[in-house]
Amino acid sequence: MPADRASLEPGASPSPPASSTASKPKKPPACDRCKAKRVLCHPNPAGCPRCVEKGVECTTTPTVRRAPRKRVRTAVAEPALVANPAFSPAPLLRVPSTSGSSAAMTLQASTEAISSQPYIPPSESAQDWRNRLPFSLTSKLALSLADNAGPRLAHPCVRACDVYSALREANGDVDLLPPQLAVLGLCAMAMGSLLSIDSAILADHPGDVQTLANVESLGPDLRSFGQSRSDAFHVLKSEAARRARVLRVDVEPSFANAASCWLLDYLEAVEDTYRNAPRPWIAAYLSHIRRLRWTHPLDSASWSDNTIWTFNLGTDNLANLGDDCLSNRDIALLVKLVAKDPVALEASLRAGLDQPLNTGLWPDVATPVKLGLDVSARVHEQITGLHARHASLDEAALLRAFTDIEQLSTIASLFLALTDRLLDDDRTSESSMMRRVPFSRRQALRHIRFFVAVQWTSPALALYRELQRRVGLFVDLGGASTTSQRFEQQRLHLHLSQSREYAFSALDSILAALDRTPHITFWTHLQPRLIHQWAEFVVEEVEAGRAGCLGERLGGICQTLAGALLKVGFCFTNPSSDALIARLENIAAAEQLAATSFAHADPLSLFAFLSNEGSPQEGVGNGSGLSTVEAARTTIDPNAMLGAGVWQPDSWWPSIAVEAMET
Repeated sequence: MPADRASLEPGASPSPPASSTASKPKKPPACDRCKAKRVLCHPNPAGCPRCVEKGVECTTTPTVRRAPRKRVRTAVAEPALVANPAFSPAPLLRVPSTSGSSAAMTLQASTEAISSQPYIPPSESAQDWRNRLPFSLTSKLALSLADNAGPRLAHPCVRACDVYSALREANGDVDLLPPQLAVLGLCAMAMGSLLSIDSAILADHPGDVQTLANVESLGPDLRSFGQSRSDAFHVLKSEAARRARVLRVDVEPSFANAASCWLLDYLEAVEDTYRNAPRPWIAAYLSHIRRLRWTHPLDSASWSDNTIWTFNLGTDNLANLGDDCLSNRDIALLVKLVAKDPVALEASLRAGLDQPLNTGLWPDVATPVKLGLDVSARVHEQITGLHARHASLDEAALLRAFTDIEQLSTIASLFLALTDRLLDDDRTSESSMMRRVPFSRRQALRHIRFFVAVQWTSPALALYRELQRRVGLFVDLGGASTTSQRFEQQRLHLHLSQSREYAFSALDSILAALDRTPHITFWTHLQPRLIHQWAEFVVEEVEAGRAGCLGERLGGICQTLAGALLKVGFCFTNPSSDALIARLENIAAAEQLAATSFAHADPLSLFAFLSNEGSPQEGVGNGSGLSTVEAARTTIDPNAMLGAGVWQPDSWWPSIAVEAMET
């Protein structure tokens, strides 16, 4: 019989069979015994065949399933993420292209990704940060704080986001910015609060500071100014960190998130300048930079300025080198500068000093910094980095590092001498310290020459600390040690002595730069950990008895570092900084007391010190009729010295000498 012709029409679909349309009955669950034995069960109201065969009762426990999750909350929450119709978002941020249309398209896509984020109205708890501020945050004050943020906002990632323009268009209200830009805006305002001289910030010092030019004349101890700023700074920094954690800026790589992590690392350093403090934000920043450099086009405008990248990476390396650092491969991608050979650069600087003065010839400032970056990255990879610390010491790499540090030190000295010839004086205009308009060539050279001159100091200190750690871990094998092990230990101690010499030479360079820098705020807004890490180095060396090479200069060095930290107090202060200042002052006081008491070279000075009259040069006689022991007790009051914080009971050697003479 022929098939139905209608079923063969092209537009008609064949009808499904009746067996597929009929609903099959659901199979009952397996009984408890079969389920426990994990065997196939044929359920039956009278009992499954297996249970009937075994003659046991066939029971079935019903399975209780959880009710399906309701999605009402998600459906209700979704409308909250829709842009607020009453909010008019800021216009698209555009950064001028410097290298073609592809760069403009890349930056436009980056800023569109920020601007296209949905506007989330701040919750009531998010607005509490304004109420916690010790002043009313007006639009004028907010913009003023951002303008005082300092040179760190010249970072290429910050410039790519153009947070200044966004703040001006929002009239200083960070809550009207896209979430990522709001974090940047709060970071900029927190940094600006450390340098602002507005009466709202310095409420405890009304009218004391008119310009930054008279900061140095306000007194030796400026920590009261930093304490006045602390409340405002803490509120702004805490709100920036809170929003950053909500947005997970340390996880998602972008220009804005990299910039936020870089600035948050600075803000965390202000509150804790201890060298072993963790730095999670800088690790996230470096991770973002590595990923962005590989995923974004090479001609992007954010990566185009080699000099700016060189100086910003050099700023990161000024402190705590060894925690995390970009590799030479990453630096080569970021900085397209072919650095000169150190020997050739040294020769060119010497030639510049020998030639007649010509103000038309200016030294290359980026090349010495690039050389410092390369040396720091190499030292980190081969000696001080995490992987290198778990391996045996590469002595060949260590010797090369010593050679590199020696060359960088010579280059820094020649560079500073050459720039001194080119500049009339060391004065710097305070109005140009934090401005964002372009510097003149002379102003720029005045500011950055000391920064260039101290680039070599960080790897020198990192090497010394790493060799110290290795010496401390070296096991004393005693007579069981082999000849090779004994000589290895001797070489390690020799390397440690050489690295200590380089570290103290680096300290001299830091002190010279601090002494000649017109404003201490230049260093605080460049790298807040810099002065503190060198002060910690001096204190640790003195307390361990390894600062003998400083001789009579020790007291003056401690006074200089303590004075610098007291000046830094104009911007910020914290408990670790206060404790460090106290330790430096105690060492300086002890050195001054020792210098005025007796001459260390005189073998009879100990007994002359116990005399009640005269000096070590006048003899050791006691003209008062008192015994030597009584004269010592009359001359020295250990309780008074202990109260002054100079000597500790277990180390007060005059009391030990008196007891020895009594016996």
